[in-house]
Amino acid sequence: MKKEGIGGYLYLAFIGLALAVMGGFFVFVLGRGYIRAKETQEWSSYPAVVVVSEVGGSPDR
Repeated sequence: MKKEGIGGYLYLAFIGLALAVMGGFFVFVLGRGYIRAKETQEWSSYPAVVVVSEVGGSPDR
């Protein structure tokens, strides 16, 4: 049988923790975006008339 040292276990633990941290960050970013989008549903609506609507382009075009 092959005798394994602690280095392999530490390496795998580090990889696992790194993946867990990246996953947690990903969930945090998606959750924050969801909460911000959900807040827009609670905005009050007001009657208005759009007078001018323009989209600015780059000067190269």
